[in-house]
Amino acid sequence: MDPVGNNGLISCHKNYGPVFGGAGADLLISDKCNIEPNSSIFFPNNYNGENKEYPKNQETLELFTGNKVGNKFRVD
Repeated sequence: MDPVGNNGLISCHKNYGPVFGGAGADLLISDKCNIEPNSSIFFPNNYNGENKEYPKNQETLELFTGNKVGNKFRVD
């Protein structure tokens, strides 16, 4: 991956992108994201704010993806 900016928290790759978050990306948008449910979320790994308001659980993943199970999604 090629980091964008100085912090490396936004990355790009020829097979997917953008990727938000450093190691253990919080949000990865896959190629053909509007056709196949291969995008994924691992939030919160890098982004969570000062108060750590989002716990790392399925309820948080559902808030972002709409899925009740898992961390894969398709972009509408």
